[in-house]
Amino acid sequence: MSNSPWKKFSSEQLQTYIGINTLEELTYYLPLLRSQEFNESDLYKKNNLATIFNAFSGVDYLEKKEFRKDYFSSLDDETLKKILPLFFAEGHKFSREKVIDSCSNLKWERNPETERLTKILNIDESLLPDKKESIPEIISNFETIYPFKSLKEYQSTVSFKAIDELKNSASRFVIQMPTGSGKTRVAMEVISQFVNESDKDVKVLWLAHQKELCSQAFQCFIEVWSHLKLKKLDLYRLWDDGDKTLLPNKLNNNSLIIGNFQKLYSEITKSPEKFESINNSLDLIIIDEAHKAIAPTYKKVVDNLSSIKTKVIGLTATPGRSIHNEESNKSLSDFFHNKIITIPDKPQGVISYLRDAKVLSRAIYDRIHTEEKITLSKKQREYMEQFLELPPQILKQLTNDKVRNFELLKKIDLQIKSNPDAKILFFGLNIVHSKFICAILNTLGIKASHVDGKTSLNRRASILDSFKKGELNVLCNERLMSTGFDAPKTDTIVIARPTFSIVLYSQIIGRGLRGPAIGGTEKCTIIDVKDNIIGFSDHDFVYEYFDEYFENI
Repeated sequence: MSNSPWKKFSSEQLQTYIGINTLEELTYYLPLLRSQEFNESDLYKKNNLATIFNAFSGVDYLEKKEFRKDYFSSLDDETLKKILPLFFAEGHKFSREKVIDSCSNLKWERNPETERLTKILNIDESLLPDKKESIPEIISNFETIYPFKSLKEYQSTVSFKAIDELKNSASRFVIQMPTGSGKTRVAMEVISQFVNESDKDVKVLWLAHQKELCSQAFQCFIEVWSHLKLKKLDLYRLWDDGDKTLLPNKLNNNSLIIGNFQKLYSEITKSPEKFESINNSLDLIIIDEAHKAIAPTYKKVVDNLSSIKTKVIGLTATPGRSIHNEESNKSLSDFFHNKIITIPDKPQGVISYLRDAKVLSRAIYDRIHTEEKITLSKKQREYMEQFLELPPQILKQLTNDKVRNFELLKKIDLQIKSNPDAKILFFGLNIVHSKFICAILNTLGIKASHVDGKTSLNRRASILDSFKKGELNVLCNERLMSTGFDAPKTDTIVIARPTFSIVLYSQIIGRGLRGPAIGGTEKCTIIDVKDNIIGFSDHDFVYEYFDEYFENI
Protein backbone atom coordinates (compact mmCIF):
# COMPACT_ATOMS: atom_id res chain seq x y z
CA MET A 1 0.00 0.00 0.00
CA SER A 2 1.73 3.13 -1.15
CA ASN A 3 -0.63 5.35 0.86
CA SER A 4 -1.06 3.08 3.85
CA PRO A 5 -4.21 3.78 5.91
CA TRP A 6 -2.27 2.80 9.05
CA LYS A 7 -0.30 6.08 8.91
CA LYS A 8 -3.26 7.62 10.71
CA PHE A 9 -2.02 5.90 13.89
CA SER A 10 0.74 7.41 15.99
CA SER A 11 4.17 5.72 16.07
CA GLU A 12 3.49 4.63 19.64
CA GLN A 13 0.19 2.98 18.68
CA LEU A 14 1.81 1.15 15.76
CA GLN A 15 4.63 -0.13 17.97
CA THR A 16 2.05 -1.42 20.45
CA TYR A 17 0.10 -3.23 17.74
CA ILE A 18 3.23 -4.69 16.14
CA GLY A 19 4.66 -5.82 19.47
CA ILE A 20 8.13 -5.54 20.97
CA ASN A 21 9.01 -9.18 20.13
CA THR A 22 8.32 -8.66 16.44
CA LEU A 23 10.42 -5.51 16.32
CA GLU A 24 13.27 -7.34 18.06
CA GLU A 25 13.01 -10.14 15.47
CA LEU A 26 13.35 -7.54 12.71
CA THR A 27 16.46 -6.06 14.29
CA TYR A 28 17.98 -9.57 14.05
CA TYR A 29 17.09 -10.40 10.43
CA LEU A 30 17.28 -7.04 8.66
CA PRO A 31 20.98 -6.30 9.37
CA LEU A 32 21.88 -9.78 8.08
CA LEU A 33 19.83 -9.48 4.90
CA ARG A 34 20.24 -5.73 4.22
CA SER A 35 23.50 -4.88 5.98
CA GLN A 36 24.24 -1.73 3.98
CA GLU A 37 20.72 -0.27 3.95
CA PHE A 38 19.69 -1.15 7.52
CA ASN A 39 19.48 1.63 10.09
CA GLU A 40 17.69 0.69 13.31
CA SER A 41 16.42 4.22 13.93
CA ASP A 42 14.69 4.14 10.52
CA LEU A 43 12.75 1.10 11.66
CA TYR A 44 10.78 3.26 14.10
CA LYS A 45 9.74 5.94 11.61
CA LYS A 46 5.96 6.03 11.21
CA ASN A 47 5.98 5.20 7.49
CA ASN A 48 8.08 2.10 8.10
CA LEU A 49 6.06 1.07 11.14
CA ALA A 50 2.88 1.35 9.05
CA THR A 51 4.43 -0.95 6.41
CA ILE A 52 5.54 -3.44 9.07
CA PHE A 53 2.13 -3.44 10.76
CA ASN A 54 0.40 -4.05 7.43
CA ALA A 55 2.78 -6.91 6.62
CA PHE A 56 2.41 -8.65 9.99
CA SER A 57 -1.07 -7.95 11.27
CA GLY A 58 -3.14 -5.36 9.43
CA VAL A 59 -5.53 -7.72 7.66
CA ASP A 60 -6.26 -9.79 10.78
CA TYR A 61 -6.77 -6.76 13.00
CA LEU A 62 -9.48 -5.35 10.75
CA GLU A 63 -11.68 -8.28 11.76
CA LYS A 64 -11.73 -6.97 15.35
CA LYS A 65 -14.37 -4.39 16.24
CA GLU A 66 -12.24 -2.92 19.05
CA PHE A 67 -9.36 -2.30 16.63
CA ARG A 68 -11.67 -0.71 14.06
CA LYS A 69 -12.92 1.68 16.75
CA ASP A 70 -9.32 2.63 17.58
CA TYR A 71 -8.63 3.12 13.89
CA PHE A 72 -11.67 5.29 13.23
CA SER A 73 -10.87 7.29 16.38
CA SER A 74 -7.44 8.07 14.92
CA LEU A 75 -8.99 9.81 11.88
CA ASP A 76 -9.12 13.58 11.74
CA ASP A 77 -12.42 15.50 11.52
CA GLU A 78 -11.94 16.26 7.82
CA THR A 79 -11.84 12.54 6.99
CA LEU A 80 -14.77 11.73 9.28
CA LYS A 81 -16.86 14.45 7.60
CA LYS A 82 -16.31 12.64 4.28
CA ILE A 83 -17.75 9.52 5.91
CA LEU A 84 -20.75 11.34 7.47
CA PRO A 85 -23.07 10.98 4.39
CA LEU A 86 -22.74 7.21 4.54
CA PHE A 87 -24.79 7.14 7.73
CA PHE A 88 -26.71 10.39 8.05
CA ALA A 89 -29.01 12.47 5.88
CA GLU A 90 -27.75 15.62 4.20
CA GLY A 91 -27.57 18.54 6.60
CA HIS A 92 -27.14 16.33 9.67
CA LYS A 93 -24.99 18.03 12.31
CA PHE A 94 -21.49 16.55 12.47
CA SER A 95 -20.71 14.58 15.61
CA ARG A 96 -17.31 12.95 15.77
CA GLU A 97 -18.45 10.34 18.30
CA LYS A 98 -21.52 9.35 16.27
CA VAL A 99 -19.55 8.84 13.06
CA ILE A 100 -16.92 6.76 14.90
CA ASP A 101 -19.63 4.60 16.53
CA SER A 102 -21.45 4.17 13.22
CA CYS A 103 -18.26 3.04 11.48
CA SER A 104 -17.31 0.71 14.32
CA ASN A 105 -20.74 -0.92 14.44
CA LEU A 106 -20.91 -1.43 10.69
CA LYS A 107 -21.04 -5.13 9.83
CA TRP A 108 -17.53 -5.84 8.55
CA GLU A 109 -18.28 -7.70 5.34
CA ARG A 110 -18.49 -6.86 1.66
CA ASN A 111 -21.54 -4.60 1.15
CA PRO A 112 -22.19 -1.18 -0.46
CA GLU A 113 -21.48 0.74 2.77
CA THR A 114 -18.17 -0.94 3.55
CA GLU A 115 -17.06 -0.71 -0.09
CA ARG A 116 -17.62 3.06 -0.08
CA LEU A 117 -15.95 3.36 3.31
CA THR A 118 -12.80 1.52 2.17
CA LYS A 119 -12.52 3.80 -0.87
CA ILE A 120 -12.68 6.93 1.31
CA LEU A 121 -10.06 5.51 3.70
CA ASN A 122 -7.76 4.01 1.06
CA ILE A 123 -8.19 0.51 2.51
CA ASP A 124 -7.74 -2.28 -0.01
CA GLU A 125 -11.28 -3.43 -0.86
CA SER A 126 -10.15 -7.05 -1.11
CA LEU A 127 -9.57 -7.02 2.68
CA LEU A 128 -13.33 -7.06 3.21
CA PRO A 129 -14.61 -10.50 4.23
CA ASP A 130 -16.98 -12.05 1.72
CA LYS A 131 -20.68 -11.82 2.29
CA LYS A 132 -22.20 -15.26 2.04
CA GLU A 133 -23.89 -15.38 -1.33
CA SER A 134 -26.29 -18.03 -2.46
CA ILE A 135 -24.73 -20.34 -5.00
CA PRO A 136 -26.96 -22.25 -7.41
CA GLU A 137 -27.79 -25.58 -5.83
CA ILE A 138 -27.82 -27.22 -9.22
CA ILE A 139 -26.46 -26.41 -12.68
CA SER A 140 -28.31 -27.86 -15.63
CA ASN A 141 -27.44 -25.43 -18.42
CA PHE A 142 -23.84 -25.48 -19.62
CA GLU A 143 -22.81 -22.60 -21.84
CA THR A 144 -19.69 -22.90 -23.97
CA ILE A 145 -17.47 -20.12 -22.62
CA TYR A 146 -14.00 -21.62 -22.77
CA PRO A 147 -12.23 -23.00 -25.85
CA PHE A 148 -12.02 -26.79 -25.93
CA LYS A 149 -8.65 -28.24 -24.97
CA SER A 150 -8.23 -31.59 -26.73
CA LEU A 151 -6.44 -34.34 -24.84
CA LYS A 152 -2.80 -34.87 -25.66
CA GLU A 153 -1.78 -38.24 -27.07
CA TYR A 154 -0.64 -39.72 -23.73
CA GLN A 155 -3.84 -38.46 -22.05
CA SER A 156 -6.03 -39.98 -24.75
CA THR A 157 -4.36 -43.36 -24.28
CA VAL A 158 -5.19 -43.31 -20.55
CA SER A 159 -8.73 -42.07 -21.23
CA PHE A 160 -9.48 -44.82 -23.79
CA LYS A 161 -8.21 -47.52 -21.42
CA ALA A 162 -10.33 -46.16 -18.56
CA ILE A 163 -13.51 -45.94 -20.66
CA ASP A 164 -12.91 -49.49 -21.86
CA GLU A 165 -12.38 -50.75 -18.30
CA LEU A 166 -15.65 -49.10 -17.18
CA LYS A 167 -17.52 -51.48 -19.49
CA ASN A 168 -16.81 -54.25 -16.98
CA SER A 169 -19.38 -54.70 -14.21
CA ALA A 170 -18.46 -53.27 -10.79
CA SER A 171 -14.99 -52.36 -12.08
CA ARG A 172 -12.53 -50.65 -9.77
CA PHE A 173 -9.15 -49.25 -10.76
CA VAL A 174 -6.64 -46.46 -10.21
CA ILE A 175 -5.57 -43.92 -12.81
CA GLN A 176 -1.99 -42.97 -12.04
CA MET A 177 -0.45 -40.03 -13.87
CA PRO A 178 2.60 -38.03 -12.74
CA THR A 179 2.08 -34.74 -10.98
CA GLY A 180 1.37 -32.02 -13.52
CA SER A 181 0.29 -34.32 -16.39
CA GLY A 182 -3.46 -33.58 -16.28
CA LYS A 183 -5.25 -36.27 -14.22
CA THR A 184 -8.32 -34.12 -13.56
CA ARG A 185 -8.72 -33.21 -17.24
CA VAL A 186 -8.51 -36.90 -18.23
CA ALA A 187 -11.03 -37.88 -15.54
CA MET A 188 -13.56 -35.32 -16.81
CA GLU A 189 -13.24 -36.74 -20.32
CA VAL A 190 -13.86 -40.23 -18.91
CA ILE A 191 -16.97 -39.07 -16.99
CA SER A 192 -18.33 -37.27 -20.06
CA GLN A 193 -17.89 -40.33 -22.28
CA PHE A 194 -19.34 -42.60 -19.57
CA VAL A 195 -22.49 -40.46 -19.44
CA ASN A 196 -22.79 -40.06 -23.22
CA GLU A 197 -22.31 -43.76 -23.98
CA SER A 198 -24.68 -45.10 -21.32
CA ASP A 199 -28.09 -46.38 -22.45
CA LYS A 200 -29.68 -45.07 -19.24
CA ASP A 201 -29.38 -42.08 -16.91
CA VAL A 202 -26.28 -42.47 -14.74
CA LYS A 203 -25.40 -41.10 -11.32
CA VAL A 204 -21.76 -40.13 -10.67
CA LEU A 205 -20.15 -38.94 -7.41
CA TRP A 206 -16.80 -37.11 -7.33
CA LEU A 207 -15.10 -37.14 -3.91
CA ALA A 208 -12.15 -35.03 -2.80
CA HIS A 209 -10.70 -34.22 0.62
CA GLN A 210 -10.23 -30.49 0.09
CA LYS A 211 -12.64 -27.74 -0.93
CA GLU A 212 -10.11 -26.33 -3.41
CA LEU A 213 -9.96 -29.69 -5.17
CA CYS A 214 -13.76 -29.79 -5.34
CA SER A 215 -13.89 -26.29 -6.78
CA GLN A 216 -11.21 -27.13 -9.34
CA ALA A 217 -13.05 -30.30 -10.39
CA PHE A 218 -16.36 -28.41 -10.61
CA GLN A 219 -14.88 -25.81 -12.96
CA CYS A 220 -13.01 -28.38 -15.03
CA PHE A 221 -16.15 -30.46 -15.59
CA ILE A 222 -18.14 -27.42 -16.72
CA GLU A 223 -15.42 -26.56 -19.24
CA VAL A 224 -15.30 -30.10 -20.65
CA TRP A 225 -19.01 -31.00 -20.54
CA SER A 226 -20.05 -27.76 -22.25
CA HIS A 227 -18.26 -29.10 -25.36
CA LEU A 228 -18.91 -32.85 -25.10
CA LYS A 229 -22.51 -32.95 -23.79
CA LEU A 230 -24.95 -35.11 -25.73
CA LYS A 231 -27.50 -35.44 -22.93
CA LYS A 232 -29.11 -33.47 -20.12
CA LEU A 233 -27.12 -33.55 -16.88
CA ASP A 234 -27.55 -31.96 -13.45
CA LEU A 235 -24.40 -30.86 -11.61
CA TYR A 236 -24.55 -30.62 -7.79
CA ARG A 237 -22.05 -29.07 -5.35
CA LEU A 238 -21.69 -30.45 -1.83
CA TRP A 239 -18.53 -29.14 -0.25
CA ASP A 240 -18.84 -25.72 1.45
CA ASP A 241 -19.65 -25.71 5.15
CA GLY A 242 -22.38 -23.18 4.47
CA ASP A 243 -23.93 -25.13 1.60
CA LYS A 244 -27.58 -25.86 2.23
CA THR A 245 -27.81 -27.98 -0.91
CA LEU A 246 -30.11 -30.92 -0.42
CA LEU A 247 -30.31 -33.69 -2.94
CA PRO A 248 -33.82 -34.19 -4.33
CA ASN A 249 -35.79 -37.24 -3.28
CA LYS A 250 -34.96 -38.74 -6.61
CA LEU A 251 -32.25 -37.96 -9.16
CA ASN A 252 -34.25 -37.93 -12.36
CA ASN A 253 -31.53 -37.09 -14.90
CA ASN A 254 -27.88 -37.88 -15.47
CA SER A 255 -26.24 -36.42 -12.38
CA LEU A 256 -22.74 -35.52 -11.22
CA ILE A 257 -22.37 -34.70 -7.53
CA ILE A 258 -19.09 -33.11 -6.46
CA GLY A 259 -18.49 -33.23 -2.71
CA ASN A 260 -15.77 -33.37 -0.12
CA PHE A 261 -15.28 -36.28 2.26
CA GLN A 262 -15.47 -34.25 5.46
CA LYS A 263 -18.83 -32.67 4.67
CA LEU A 264 -20.33 -35.90 3.39
CA TYR A 265 -19.08 -37.89 6.37
CA SER A 266 -20.55 -35.34 8.75
CA GLU A 267 -23.88 -35.27 6.91
CA ILE A 268 -24.12 -39.05 6.60
CA THR A 269 -23.40 -39.45 10.31
CA LYS A 270 -25.95 -36.80 11.36
CA SER A 271 -28.67 -37.21 8.75
CA PRO A 272 -28.37 -40.35 6.65
CA GLU A 273 -31.88 -39.77 5.27
CA LYS A 274 -30.55 -36.85 3.20
CA PHE A 275 -28.78 -39.34 0.95
CA GLU A 276 -31.63 -41.74 0.33
CA SER A 277 -31.85 -40.48 -3.25
CA ILE A 278 -28.39 -41.80 -4.09
CA ASN A 279 -28.03 -44.78 -1.77
CA ASN A 280 -27.64 -47.88 -3.95
CA SER A 281 -28.15 -45.84 -7.12
CA LEU A 282 -24.63 -44.57 -7.86
CA ASP A 283 -23.13 -45.92 -11.04
CA LEU A 284 -19.65 -44.43 -10.61
CA ILE A 285 -17.56 -42.90 -7.82
CA ILE A 286 -14.36 -40.97 -8.57
CA ILE A 287 -11.96 -40.55 -5.64
CA ASP A 288 -9.50 -37.71 -6.13
CA GLU A 289 -6.23 -38.48 -4.31
CA ALA A 290 -6.98 -42.22 -4.21
CA HIS A 291 -4.73 -42.92 -1.22
CA LYS A 292 -7.46 -41.41 0.98
CA ALA A 293 -9.92 -44.16 0.02
CA ILE A 294 -9.10 -46.63 2.79
CA ALA A 295 -8.95 -44.16 5.68
CA PRO A 296 -11.81 -45.20 8.03
CA THR A 297 -13.93 -42.06 7.69
CA TYR A 298 -13.51 -41.91 3.92
CA LYS A 299 -14.21 -45.62 3.51
CA LYS A 300 -17.44 -45.12 5.46
CA VAL A 301 -18.58 -42.51 2.93
CA VAL A 302 -17.82 -44.79 -0.02
CA ASP A 303 -19.38 -47.86 1.63
CA ASN A 304 -22.52 -45.94 2.62
CA LEU A 305 -23.10 -44.41 -0.80
CA SER A 306 -22.16 -47.31 -3.07
CA SER A 307 -23.66 -50.67 -3.91
CA ILE A 308 -22.27 -53.91 -5.28
CA LYS A 309 -22.68 -52.60 -8.84
CA THR A 310 -21.00 -49.19 -8.29
CA LYS A 311 -17.80 -48.68 -10.28
CA VAL A 312 -14.95 -46.84 -8.53
CA ILE A 313 -11.98 -44.93 -10.00
CA GLY A 314 -9.13 -43.54 -7.90
CA LEU A 315 -6.90 -40.74 -9.17
CA THR A 316 -3.33 -40.33 -7.98
CA ALA A 317 0.19 -39.31 -8.89
CA THR A 318 1.60 -41.82 -6.38
CA PRO A 319 -0.35 -45.08 -6.06
CA GLY A 320 1.01 -46.06 -2.63
CA ARG A 321 -0.48 -44.75 0.61
CA SER A 322 2.82 -45.02 2.46
CA ILE A 323 6.14 -46.21 1.12
CA HIS A 324 6.97 -47.86 4.47
CA ASN A 325 3.61 -49.51 5.12
CA GLU A 326 3.21 -52.54 2.87
CA GLU A 327 0.02 -53.61 4.63
CA SER A 328 -1.56 -50.21 3.98
CA ASN A 329 -0.46 -50.28 0.34
CA LYS A 330 -1.90 -53.79 -0.09
CA SER A 331 -5.23 -52.67 1.40
CA LEU A 332 -5.31 -49.77 -1.04
CA SER A 333 -4.48 -52.05 -3.96
CA ASP A 334 -7.15 -54.55 -2.90
CA PHE A 335 -9.73 -51.76 -2.60
CA PHE A 336 -9.19 -50.98 -6.29
CA HIS A 337 -9.13 -54.67 -7.33
CA ASN A 338 -5.37 -54.47 -7.92
CA LYS A 339 -5.89 -52.67 -11.22
CA ILE A 340 -4.02 -49.57 -12.37
CA ILE A 341 -3.99 -47.56 -15.61
CA THR A 342 -0.88 -45.50 -16.31
CA ILE A 343 0.76 -43.65 -19.16
CA PRO A 344 2.37 -46.39 -21.31
CA ASP A 345 6.07 -46.94 -20.66
CA LYS A 346 8.46 -45.06 -22.91
CA PRO A 347 12.06 -46.06 -23.74
CA GLN A 348 13.40 -43.05 -21.83
CA GLY A 349 10.89 -43.41 -18.96
CA VAL A 350 7.57 -41.60 -18.52
CA ILE A 351 8.99 -38.59 -16.63
CA SER A 352 11.72 -38.00 -19.24
CA TYR A 353 9.15 -38.45 -22.01
CA LEU A 354 6.84 -35.81 -20.47
CA ARG A 355 9.78 -33.50 -19.87
CA ASP A 356 10.97 -33.90 -23.48
CA ALA A 357 7.41 -33.19 -24.61
CA LYS A 358 7.53 -29.97 -22.51
CA VAL A 359 4.58 -31.17 -20.43
CA LEU A 360 6.78 -31.22 -17.32
CA SER A 361 9.38 -28.60 -16.50
CA ARG A 362 12.96 -29.48 -15.55
CA ALA A 363 13.10 -29.68 -11.76
CA ILE A 364 16.33 -28.35 -10.26
CA TYR A 365 16.89 -29.49 -6.71
CA ASP A 366 18.53 -27.25 -4.10
CA ARG A 367 18.79 -28.13 -0.43
CA ILE A 368 19.47 -26.03 2.65
CA HIS A 369 21.57 -27.85 5.27
CA THR A 370 21.24 -26.76 8.89
CA GLU A 371 23.50 -27.64 11.81
CA GLU A 372 20.60 -27.70 14.25
CA LYS A 373 19.89 -31.05 15.93
CA ILE A 374 16.33 -32.01 16.78
CA THR A 375 16.00 -34.75 19.39
CA LEU A 376 12.70 -36.62 19.50
CA SER A 377 11.23 -38.24 22.60
CA LYS A 378 9.75 -41.74 22.42
CA LYS A 379 6.24 -40.25 22.30
CA GLN A 380 7.23 -37.86 19.51
CA ARG A 381 8.76 -40.71 17.49
CA GLU A 382 5.51 -42.64 17.83
CA TYR A 383 3.57 -39.58 16.67
CA MET A 384 5.76 -39.31 13.57
CA GLU A 385 5.45 -42.99 12.75
CA GLN A 386 1.67 -42.77 13.00
CA PHE A 387 1.05 -39.48 11.19
CA LEU A 388 4.20 -39.04 9.05
CA GLU A 389 4.31 -35.54 10.54
CA LEU A 390 6.57 -33.71 12.95
CA PRO A 391 4.78 -33.15 16.29
CA PRO A 392 3.41 -29.60 16.82
CA GLN A 393 6.00 -28.89 19.55
CA ILE A 394 8.86 -29.58 17.11
CA LEU A 395 7.23 -27.45 14.41
CA LYS A 396 7.00 -24.61 16.94
CA GLN A 397 10.68 -25.11 17.82
CA LEU A 398 11.65 -24.88 14.14
CA THR A 399 9.39 -21.85 13.64
CA ASN A 400 11.47 -19.97 16.22
CA ASP A 401 14.82 -21.17 14.84
CA LYS A 402 16.50 -17.93 13.72
CA VAL A 403 19.35 -19.60 11.83
CA ARG A 404 16.97 -21.80 9.86
CA ASN A 405 14.65 -18.88 9.07
CA PHE A 406 17.59 -16.75 7.99
CA GLU A 407 18.74 -19.45 5.53
CA LEU A 408 15.23 -19.67 4.07
CA LEU A 409 14.93 -15.89 3.74
CA LYS A 410 18.39 -15.67 2.19
CA LYS A 411 17.50 -18.30 -0.44
CA ILE A 412 14.29 -16.51 -1.39
CA ASP A 413 16.08 -13.15 -1.49
CA LEU A 414 18.80 -14.55 -3.78
CA GLN A 415 16.21 -16.13 -6.10
CA ILE A 416 14.55 -12.75 -6.59
CA LYS A 417 17.84 -10.89 -6.98
CA SER A 418 18.81 -13.30 -9.76
CA ASN A 419 15.33 -13.06 -11.33
CA PRO A 420 13.21 -10.04 -10.34
CA ASP A 421 10.19 -11.67 -12.04
CA ALA A 422 10.46 -14.89 -10.02
CA LYS A 423 7.23 -16.58 -8.93
CA ILE A 424 7.93 -18.40 -5.68
CA LEU A 425 5.50 -20.62 -3.79
CA PHE A 426 6.52 -20.90 -0.13
CA PHE A 427 5.24 -23.71 2.12
CA GLY A 428 5.71 -22.79 5.78
CA LEU A 429 6.01 -24.94 8.89
CA ASN A 430 2.57 -23.76 10.01
CA ILE A 431 0.32 -20.74 9.48
CA VAL A 432 2.23 -18.61 12.01
CA HIS A 433 5.50 -19.37 10.22
CA SER A 434 4.04 -18.63 6.79
CA LYS A 435 2.74 -15.25 8.00
CA PHE A 436 6.06 -14.45 9.66
CA ILE A 437 8.17 -15.19 6.57
CA CYS A 438 5.70 -13.24 4.43
CA ALA A 439 5.93 -10.22 6.73
CA ILE A 440 9.74 -10.25 6.79
CA LEU A 441 9.80 -10.44 2.99
CA ASN A 442 7.50 -7.44 2.74
CA THR A 443 9.69 -5.53 5.18
CA LEU A 444 12.64 -6.32 2.89
CA GLY A 445 10.72 -4.75 0.00
CA ILE A 446 9.80 -8.09 -1.61
CA LYS A 447 6.23 -8.36 -2.87
CA ALA A 448 4.69 -11.24 -0.92
CA SER A 449 1.27 -12.29 0.39
CA HIS A 450 0.02 -15.04 2.69
CA VAL A 451 -3.15 -17.13 2.34
CA ASP A 452 -4.71 -19.71 4.63
CA GLY A 453 -8.10 -21.30 5.20
CA LYS A 454 -9.39 -18.21 7.02
CA THR A 455 -8.51 -15.82 4.19
CA SER A 456 -11.78 -14.59 2.68
CA LEU A 457 -12.56 -16.03 -0.74
CA ASN A 458 -12.47 -12.57 -2.31
CA ARG A 459 -9.15 -11.73 -0.70
CA ARG A 460 -7.74 -15.13 -1.67
CA ALA A 461 -8.89 -14.73 -5.28
CA SER A 462 -7.30 -11.27 -5.42
CA ILE A 463 -3.98 -12.57 -4.04
CA LEU A 464 -3.87 -15.60 -6.36
CA ASP A 465 -4.70 -13.41 -9.34
CA SER A 466 -1.88 -11.01 -8.41
CA PHE A 467 0.52 -13.94 -8.13
CA LYS A 468 -0.48 -15.36 -11.50
CA LYS A 469 -0.13 -11.92 -13.15
CA GLY A 470 3.35 -11.45 -11.70
CA GLU A 471 2.39 -8.62 -9.35
CA LEU A 472 3.63 -10.74 -6.42
CA ASN A 473 6.97 -12.50 -6.19
CA VAL A 474 6.13 -14.81 -3.31
CA LEU A 475 2.92 -16.56 -2.28
CA CYS A 476 3.20 -17.92 1.27
CA ASN A 477 1.00 -20.64 2.75
CA GLU A 478 1.18 -23.66 5.02
CA ARG A 479 -0.40 -26.36 2.84
CA LEU A 480 -3.45 -24.71 1.32
CA MET A 481 -1.81 -24.43 -2.09
CA SER A 482 -0.56 -28.03 -2.23
CA THR A 483 -3.71 -29.09 -4.11
CA GLY A 484 -6.46 -27.42 -6.09
CA PHE A 485 -4.28 -24.48 -7.09
CA ASP A 486 -2.85 -23.89 -10.52
CA ALA A 487 -0.30 -21.19 -11.34
CA PRO A 488 1.68 -22.73 -14.22
CA LYS A 489 4.31 -19.97 -14.27
CA THR A 490 5.52 -20.84 -10.75
CA ASP A 491 9.29 -21.26 -11.12
CA THR A 492 10.40 -21.90 -7.51
CA ILE A 493 8.96 -24.05 -4.72
CA VAL A 494 10.35 -23.52 -1.20
CA ILE A 495 9.43 -26.28 1.27
CA ALA A 496 10.22 -25.20 4.84
CA ARG A 497 8.38 -28.07 6.50
CA PRO A 498 10.11 -31.47 6.70
CA THR A 499 7.90 -33.76 4.61
CA PHE A 500 7.72 -37.50 5.28
CA SER A 501 4.75 -38.23 3.03
CA ILE A 502 5.49 -39.08 -0.57
CA VAL A 503 1.91 -38.16 -1.50
CA LEU A 504 2.15 -34.69 0.08
CA TYR A 505 5.62 -34.07 -1.37
CA SER A 506 4.30 -35.03 -4.81
CA GLN A 507 1.41 -32.57 -4.44
CA ILE A 508 3.71 -29.75 -3.32
CA ILE A 509 6.36 -30.05 -6.03
CA GLY A 510 3.59 -30.54 -8.58
CA ARG A 511 2.66 -26.87 -8.18
CA GLY A 512 5.87 -26.00 -10.04
CA LEU A 513 6.20 -28.81 -12.57
CA ARG A 514 3.90 -27.50 -15.32
CA GLY A 515 5.96 -27.39 -18.51
CA PRO A 516 5.80 -24.87 -21.38
CA ALA A 517 3.50 -27.13 -23.46
CA ILE A 518 0.72 -26.49 -20.92
CA GLY A 519 1.54 -22.87 -20.17
CA GLY A 520 4.22 -23.50 -17.56
CA THR A 521 7.96 -22.95 -17.29
CA GLU A 522 11.06 -24.57 -18.77
CA LYS A 523 12.51 -25.22 -15.32
CA CYS A 524 11.51 -25.03 -11.68
CA THR A 525 13.78 -24.86 -8.64
CA ILE A 526 12.73 -27.00 -5.66
CA ILE A 527 14.29 -25.77 -2.41
CA ASP A 528 13.87 -27.69 0.85
CA VAL A 529 15.63 -28.01 4.20
CA LYS A 530 17.73 -30.93 5.42
CA ASP A 531 17.19 -31.10 9.19
CA ASN A 532 19.16 -33.35 11.53
CA ILE A 533 16.37 -35.22 13.33
CA ILE A 534 17.74 -37.49 16.05
CA GLY A 535 15.64 -40.53 16.90
CA PHE A 536 13.94 -40.97 13.54
CA SER A 537 15.17 -42.54 10.33
CA ASP A 538 16.43 -40.15 7.66
CA HIS A 539 13.61 -38.88 5.47
CA ASP A 540 15.77 -38.80 2.34
CA PHE A 541 13.61 -41.64 1.00
CA VAL A 542 10.93 -39.06 0.14
CA TYR A 543 13.30 -37.06 -2.03
CA GLU A 544 14.96 -40.14 -3.52
CA TYR A 545 11.51 -41.30 -4.63
CA PHE A 546 11.44 -38.31 -6.98
CA ASP A 547 15.04 -38.59 -8.17
CA GLU A 548 14.15 -38.79 -11.85
CA TYR A 549 12.32 -35.45 -11.60
CA PHE A 550 15.40 -33.62 -10.39
CA GLU A 551 18.61 -32.14 -11.71
CA ASN A 552 20.94 -31.42 -8.78
CA ILE A 553 22.73 -28.09 -8.53
